[in-house]
Amino acid sequence: MFDKKLLMENIYAAAKDRGIKIGELERFAGLSTGYLSKLSKEGNTAVPGIDSLQLIAEKLGISIDCLLNVNYKNLSADEKYVILFLDRLMLKTEAGRITWEIEGASFLNTNKTGENFVHPLFLPIPSAIEDPETGDMVDYVANTYQSRFLQNAEVNYFLNCYHCEFGSRGEMLYLMKFSPNDWNYPKPEIEIENPKSSIESHQEIEVYILDSGGKVNPLCTTYRAGTEIVKVLNKLYATVSAKGNSICVSSYVKGIIEEFMNYDF
Repeated sequence: MFDKKLLMENIYAAAKDRGIKIGELERFAGLSTGYLSKLSKEGNTAVPGIDSLQLIAEKLGISIDCLLNVNYKNLSADEKYVILFLDRLMLKTEAGRITWEIEGASFLNTNKTGENFVHPLFLPIPSAIEDPETGDMVDYVANTYQSRFLQNAEVNYFLNCYHCEFGSRGEMLYLMKFSPNDWNYPKPEIEIENPKSSIESHQEIEVYILDSGGKVNPLCTTYRAGTEIVKVLNKLYATVSAKGNSICVSSYVKGIIEEFMNYDF
Protein backbone atom coordinates (compact mmCIF):
# COMPACT_ATOMS: atom_id res chain seq x y z
CA MET A 1 0.00 0.00 0.00
CA PHE A 2 1.35 3.41 -1.02
CA ASP A 3 2.29 5.55 2.00
CA LYS A 4 2.65 9.15 0.86
CA LYS A 5 3.61 10.39 4.33
CA LEU A 6 6.48 7.88 4.50
CA LEU A 7 7.66 8.90 1.02
CA MET A 8 7.76 12.62 1.84
CA GLU A 9 9.47 12.02 5.20
CA ASN A 10 12.10 9.89 3.47
CA ILE A 11 12.74 12.53 0.81
CA TYR A 12 13.25 15.25 3.41
CA ALA A 13 15.38 13.04 5.70
CA ALA A 14 17.61 11.82 2.84
CA ALA A 15 18.04 15.37 1.50
CA LYS A 16 19.03 16.61 4.97
CA ASP A 17 21.59 13.80 5.41
CA ARG A 18 23.20 14.71 2.08
CA GLY A 19 23.14 18.45 2.61
CA ILE A 20 20.82 18.96 -0.35
CA LYS A 21 18.35 21.82 -0.07
CA ILE A 22 14.76 21.07 -1.03
CA GLY A 23 14.81 23.92 -3.56
CA GLU A 24 17.84 22.37 -5.23
CA LEU A 25 16.06 19.01 -5.33
CA GLU A 26 12.97 20.61 -6.88
CA ARG A 27 15.02 22.34 -9.57
CA PHE A 28 16.83 19.11 -10.45
CA ALA A 29 13.50 17.28 -10.78
CA GLY A 30 11.96 20.09 -12.84
CA LEU A 31 9.43 20.96 -10.13
CA SER A 32 8.20 24.40 -9.19
CA THR A 33 9.56 26.04 -6.03
CA GLY A 34 7.62 24.92 -2.97
CA TYR A 35 6.06 21.94 -4.73
CA LEU A 36 7.43 19.33 -2.32
CA SER A 37 6.48 21.47 0.65
CA LYS A 38 2.88 21.63 -0.60
CA LEU A 39 2.83 17.86 -1.13
CA SER A 40 3.88 17.33 2.49
CA LYS A 41 0.95 19.27 3.90
CA GLU A 42 -1.81 17.23 5.51
CA GLY A 43 -4.86 16.99 3.32
CA ASN A 44 -2.95 17.35 0.05
CA THR A 45 -3.81 14.22 -1.92
CA ALA A 46 -1.55 14.94 -4.90
CA VAL A 47 1.45 12.63 -5.48
CA PRO A 48 4.67 13.21 -7.43
CA GLY A 49 4.78 11.70 -10.92
CA ILE A 50 7.02 8.73 -11.59
CA ASP A 51 9.39 10.79 -13.76
CA SER A 52 9.82 13.40 -11.02
CA LEU A 53 10.26 10.70 -8.40
CA GLN A 54 12.93 9.04 -10.52
CA LEU A 55 14.88 12.30 -10.71
CA ILE A 56 14.48 12.90 -6.98
CA ALA A 57 15.80 9.41 -6.25
CA GLU A 58 18.70 9.96 -8.67
CA LYS A 59 19.70 13.22 -6.98
CA LEU A 60 19.50 11.61 -3.53
CA GLY A 61 21.45 8.53 -4.66
CA ILE A 62 18.76 6.17 -3.43
CA SER A 63 16.30 3.84 -5.14
CA ILE A 64 12.61 4.63 -5.55
CA ASP A 65 11.89 1.33 -3.81
CA CYS A 66 13.83 2.50 -0.76
CA LEU A 67 12.05 5.87 -0.71
CA LEU A 68 8.66 4.17 -0.90
CA ASN A 69 9.15 1.25 1.48
CA VAL A 70 11.92 1.87 4.01
CA ASN A 71 11.34 3.93 7.15
CA TYR A 72 14.54 5.86 6.48
CA LYS A 73 13.82 8.70 8.89
CA ASN A 74 13.90 6.51 12.00
CA LEU A 75 17.01 4.50 11.18
CA SER A 76 20.20 4.74 13.23
CA ALA A 77 23.32 6.11 11.55
CA ASP A 78 24.78 2.60 11.11
CA GLU A 79 21.51 1.25 9.71
CA LYS A 80 21.33 4.09 7.18
CA TYR A 81 24.93 3.46 6.16
CA VAL A 82 24.39 -0.26 5.57
CA ILE A 83 20.99 0.14 3.90
CA LEU A 84 22.28 2.76 1.47
CA PHE A 85 25.19 0.48 0.58
CA LEU A 86 22.86 -2.48 -0.05
CA ASP A 87 20.47 -0.23 -1.97
CA ARG A 88 23.33 0.98 -4.20
CA LEU A 89 24.32 -2.64 -4.84
CA MET A 90 20.76 -3.34 -5.94
CA LEU A 91 20.70 -0.33 -8.28
CA LYS A 92 24.00 -1.32 -9.89
CA THR A 93 22.77 -4.92 -10.22
CA GLU A 94 19.58 -3.78 -11.95
CA ALA A 95 21.66 -1.62 -14.29
CA GLY A 96 23.87 -4.60 -15.17
CA ARG A 97 26.98 -2.94 -13.74
CA ILE A 98 27.78 -5.74 -11.30
CA THR A 99 28.47 -9.34 -12.29
CA TRP A 100 27.29 -11.87 -9.72
CA GLU A 101 28.51 -15.45 -9.67
CA ILE A 102 26.53 -18.28 -8.12
CA GLU A 103 27.20 -21.32 -5.98
CA GLY A 104 23.96 -23.21 -6.47
CA ALA A 105 21.95 -24.75 -3.64
CA SER A 106 22.50 -28.29 -4.93
CA PHE A 107 26.27 -27.72 -5.08
CA LEU A 108 26.39 -26.44 -1.49
CA ASN A 109 24.08 -29.11 -0.11
CA THR A 110 25.91 -32.04 -1.74
CA ASN A 111 29.42 -30.92 -0.75
CA LYS A 112 29.09 -30.90 3.03
CA THR A 113 31.82 -33.54 3.12
CA GLY A 114 34.94 -34.02 1.00
CA GLU A 115 38.43 -32.59 0.71
CA ASN A 116 38.02 -30.92 -2.69
CA PHE A 117 35.37 -28.41 -1.62
CA VAL A 118 36.77 -24.88 -1.15
CA HIS A 119 34.61 -21.94 -0.09
CA PRO A 120 35.63 -18.89 2.00
CA LEU A 121 32.56 -19.17 4.26
CA PHE A 122 33.15 -22.86 5.04
CA LEU A 123 35.79 -24.44 7.25
CA PRO A 124 37.08 -27.98 6.51
CA ILE A 125 37.02 -29.89 9.80
CA PRO A 126 38.68 -33.34 10.04
CA SER A 127 36.12 -35.78 11.45
CA ALA A 128 35.53 -39.51 11.84
CA ILE A 129 32.51 -41.80 11.73
CA GLU A 130 32.04 -45.44 12.63
CA ASP A 131 31.53 -47.83 9.74
CA PRO A 132 28.28 -49.70 10.58
CA GLU A 133 29.52 -52.91 8.93
CA THR A 134 33.09 -53.17 10.26
CA GLY A 135 32.94 -50.95 13.33
CA ASP A 136 36.11 -49.20 12.18
CA MET A 137 36.43 -45.44 12.41
CA VAL A 138 36.54 -43.83 8.97
CA ASP A 139 38.13 -40.42 8.55
CA TYR A 140 36.44 -37.73 6.47
CA VAL A 141 36.35 -33.95 6.09
CA ALA A 142 33.22 -32.09 7.21
CA ASN A 143 32.82 -28.79 5.35
CA THR A 144 31.16 -26.64 8.00
CA TYR A 145 29.50 -23.30 7.31
CA GLN A 146 30.91 -20.62 9.62
CA SER A 147 28.14 -18.17 10.48
CA ARG A 148 29.40 -15.07 12.28
CA PHE A 149 25.89 -14.13 13.43
CA LEU A 150 24.03 -17.22 14.68
CA GLN A 151 24.37 -18.79 18.11
CA ASN A 152 24.16 -22.23 16.54
CA ALA A 153 25.35 -22.35 12.94
CA GLU A 154 24.14 -25.86 12.11
CA VAL A 155 22.34 -25.66 8.77
CA ASN A 156 19.24 -27.57 7.64
CA TYR A 157 19.84 -26.69 3.99
CA PHE A 158 21.38 -24.01 1.78
CA LEU A 159 19.78 -21.90 -0.89
CA ASN A 160 21.79 -20.24 -3.66
CA CYS A 161 24.84 -18.25 -2.60
CA TYR A 162 25.94 -15.27 -4.73
CA HIS A 163 29.18 -13.32 -4.77
CA CYS A 164 30.62 -10.41 -6.72
CA GLU A 165 33.80 -8.41 -6.95
CA PHE A 166 33.03 -4.82 -5.99
CA GLY A 167 36.14 -3.16 -4.52
CA SER A 168 39.12 -1.51 -6.18
CA ARG A 169 41.50 -3.98 -4.54
CA GLY A 170 39.65 -7.17 -5.42
CA GLU A 171 37.30 -7.27 -2.45
CA MET A 172 34.42 -9.74 -2.73
CA LEU A 173 30.91 -9.56 -1.34
CA TYR A 174 28.98 -12.75 -0.49
CA LEU A 175 25.20 -13.16 -0.13
CA MET A 176 24.47 -16.44 1.65
CA LYS A 177 20.91 -17.68 2.21
CA PHE A 178 20.12 -20.78 4.22
CA SER A 179 17.79 -22.41 6.72
CA PRO A 180 19.51 -22.58 10.11
CA ASN A 181 18.85 -25.04 12.89
CA ASP A 182 15.65 -24.33 14.83
CA TRP A 183 17.72 -24.04 18.02
CA ASN A 184 18.38 -20.42 17.03
CA TYR A 185 14.69 -19.55 17.48
CA PRO A 186 12.32 -19.51 20.47
CA LYS A 187 10.40 -22.76 20.77
CA PRO A 188 6.78 -22.23 19.64
CA GLU A 189 4.11 -22.59 22.30
CA ILE A 190 2.23 -24.95 19.98
CA GLU A 191 4.18 -27.76 18.38
CA ILE A 192 3.94 -27.90 14.56
CA GLU A 193 2.89 -31.30 13.28
CA ASN A 194 4.81 -30.95 10.01
CA PRO A 195 8.46 -30.15 10.89
CA LYS A 196 9.21 -29.18 7.28
CA SER A 197 6.94 -26.14 7.56
CA SER A 198 9.00 -24.96 10.53
CA ILE A 199 12.22 -25.33 8.55
CA GLU A 200 10.89 -23.43 5.56
CA SER A 201 9.71 -20.54 7.74
CA HIS A 202 13.26 -19.95 8.98
CA GLN A 203 15.46 -18.70 6.17
CA GLU A 204 18.20 -16.15 6.79
CA ILE A 205 20.48 -14.06 4.60
CA GLU A 206 23.99 -13.19 5.70
CA VAL A 207 26.32 -10.70 4.01
CA TYR A 208 30.09 -10.90 4.20
CA ILE A 209 32.92 -8.89 2.66
CA LEU A 210 36.20 -10.62 1.89
CA ASP A 211 39.19 -8.30 1.80
CA SER A 212 42.03 -8.71 -0.69
CA GLY A 213 43.83 -10.94 1.80
CA GLY A 214 40.88 -13.32 2.08
CA LYS A 215 39.77 -12.25 5.58
CA VAL A 216 36.02 -12.70 6.11
CA ASN A 217 34.30 -9.59 7.49
CA PRO A 218 30.64 -9.93 8.56
CA LEU A 219 28.43 -7.00 7.50
CA CYS A 220 24.77 -7.73 8.25
CA THR A 221 22.07 -10.39 8.44
CA THR A 222 18.31 -10.80 8.48
CA TYR A 223 18.61 -12.81 11.71
CA ARG A 224 17.04 -10.77 14.52
CA ALA A 225 17.56 -7.65 12.43
CA GLY A 226 15.27 -4.63 12.25
CA THR A 227 12.42 -4.70 9.76
CA GLU A 228 14.06 -2.22 7.39
CA ILE A 229 17.31 -4.20 7.09
CA VAL A 230 15.27 -7.35 6.41
CA LYS A 231 13.27 -5.58 3.67
CA VAL A 232 16.35 -4.34 1.84
CA LEU A 233 18.28 -7.62 2.15
CA ASN A 234 15.35 -9.64 0.79
CA LYS A 235 14.94 -7.16 -2.07
CA LEU A 236 18.65 -7.32 -2.92
CA TYR A 237 18.68 -11.12 -2.85
CA ALA A 238 15.59 -11.28 -5.08
CA THR A 239 17.16 -8.79 -7.52
CA VAL A 240 20.43 -10.73 -7.70
CA SER A 241 18.53 -14.02 -8.09
CA ALA A 242 16.52 -12.61 -10.99
CA LYS A 243 19.69 -11.43 -12.72
CA GLY A 244 21.45 -14.71 -11.99
CA ASN A 245 18.76 -16.70 -13.76
CA SER A 246 19.74 -15.22 -17.13
CA ILE A 247 23.37 -14.64 -18.10
CA CYS A 248 26.33 -14.55 -15.73
CA VAL A 249 29.71 -13.65 -17.21
CA SER A 250 32.48 -13.73 -14.63
CA SER A 251 35.76 -11.88 -15.16
CA TYR A 252 37.45 -15.24 -15.83
CA VAL A 253 34.89 -16.28 -18.45
CA LYS A 254 34.96 -12.81 -19.98
CA GLY A 255 38.74 -13.09 -20.40
CA ILE A 256 38.39 -16.41 -22.25
CA ILE A 257 35.66 -15.03 -24.53
CA GLU A 258 37.64 -11.87 -25.31
CA GLU A 259 40.71 -13.96 -26.15
CA PHE A 260 38.56 -15.98 -28.56
CA MET A 261 36.95 -12.88 -30.09
CA ASN A 262 40.35 -11.27 -30.68
CA TYR A 263 41.88 -14.39 -32.20
CA ASP A 264 42.84 -13.89 -35.83
CA PHE A 265 41.56 -16.98 -37.66
